[in-house]
Amino acid sequence: MVFRPGSTSAAAILFDAFDLFERKSPRSDEIIRSIRPELAGAVDTCIAAAGHELEPYWQKRLLNVSAVFGNWGRAYAY
Repeated sequence: MVFRPGSTSAAAILFDAFDLFERKSPRSDEIIRSIRPELAGAVDTCIAAAGHELEPYWQKRLLNVSAVFGNWGRAYAY
């Protein structure tokens, strides 16, 4: 679901937001706020996808997304 072309799942959106975040784009914050209710599930999906991914590069990217936004999501939960 994360890498499916045209996917609008929260995990795919989160993965795209991570690219923007790395480029220091303020748009990443807007995107994260738009999926905030589904953020925990999106992080869990990225972790699960990393477990199914065979390429170490993509495993690392998915786990980085989960690490960065998993912690960030907890800050917005309160």
